Amino acid sequence: MQESEPGEPAGFGDTPLRTPEALYDKGLGQFILPCDAVRRSPNPDEFLLGFLQETYEAAANLGKWDRQTLERH
Repeated sequence: MQESEPGEPAGFGDTPLRTPEALYDKGLGQFILPCDAVRRSPNPDEFLLGFLQETYEAAANLGKWDRQTLERH
């Protein structure tokens, strides 16, 4: 398990994602999704939204955010 960056929940970079093209960049302290992967997707909007949702959920769950309050509509 890698150390977390300041302001990043422990284990965030080790989170397994459903988006196989995504990778964690330790220098940036964030997950990266290459543009080419989005371009090649049959549905780029849905593909990108899925990646953003799963990285948000990883940060929210590991950071113990109050998701019920944050995600009110």
